[in-house]
Amino acid sequence: MSDRFQRPRGAHSRRHLIAFALVVLAVSLFPATAQAGEVSGPGVSCQPRFTGGPGDDTISGGHRDDVICGWGGHDVLSGQEGDDVIRGGSGQDQLVGGAGQDLLRGSGGRDSLDGGHGRDTMDGGAGGDHFDAGARADHVSGGDGDDIIHGGTGDDVLAGGDGNDSITAKNGDDVVRGGPGDDVIDLQHRDRFDTKDSATCGDGTDIVYIDAGGDGQGGRDDVAADCETVIED
Repeated sequence: MSDRFQRPRGAHSRRHLIAFALVVLAVSLFPATAQAGEVSGPGVSCQPRFTGGPGDDTISGGHRDDVICGWGGHDVLSGQEGDDVIRGGSGQDQLVGGAGQDLLRGSGGRDSLDGGHGRDTMDGGAGGDHFDAGARADHVSGGDGDDIIHGGTGDDVLAGGDGNDSITAKNGDDVVRGGPGDDVIDLQHRDRFDTKDSATCGDGTDIVYIDAGGDGQGGRDDVAADCETVIED
């Protein structure tokens, strides 16, 4: 069973308000679309107002600060505007923050986390996850699993965690932490010449790609001594 919820936007007619109230009441009462109690995790506590059920759910927030949680199933959870808290469930979920300063947390499964615009915090949890940091200074933690992490245009902190991770820093002065596992860290993808990245690797056999110092783009990155292989292009 798949469920779809969306907060009404803009000017509300009386009919729209009544319909929205009925949706909220149904989510609160029926376990097919909401579970009793809370979904809890680091920095995340979800009441069953915007909480999916055991199926594949699509839930969108609105202008305000929303708390949105998936349960079972492969869910699409979008905060849109506001400073939102979004948590995936046990399936392969897609979490999109939107315009505010959002907190996104995956759970089990291969999740996709996109911070959008704003200073976002993202945590993948267990499983091999995919991250897109977005437009501002974001903090990304891959967690357990083989993660793929792409930085954005801000000054990001990108931490792979356990597993064999692939981490790509982009524009901005990024801090990259590989963590345990055989990681690949790419510090070459930048459009600005005035940025400086730093990388630490941790346990495992790691590879770090940097720009050659004489080409006008590289030469300013700091790579820790625990990174076994450094390749300059």
